[in-house]
Amino acid sequence: MGRYNFYMLTSETSFSCGNTVPVMAKLKGIPIIGRRSGGGACEAFKYIDACGSQFYSSAELVVGIFNDEGAFTSADGGVELDYELEPEVWYDLIALNRFLESLSQ
Repeated sequence: MGRYNFYMLTSETSFSCGNTVPVMAKLKGIPIIGRRSGGGACEAFKYIDACGSQFYSSAELVVGIFNDEGAFTSADGGVELDYELEPEVWYDLIALNRFLESLSQ
């Protein structure tokens, strides 16, 4: 990633497909900051019942993380944080920068 430090900011509203990117970031070692993501497995399946009605439903245990021992953990409950960060700091660029600088020391 070169000379840059990357972080993934999440919140309770990072849900469904918005939860997939933090899962992938976590797998690549990018620290997760903010609040625990809202969860959701993201994968959706199309179902058709006997009357021909169609609907989509998300599937649990589709998006998740394998640990070093090979055990699977669903991302349906959100991604574990590396550093908690209160929402009032998210939009205060000076305070956010101070927080991020403290992580790289």
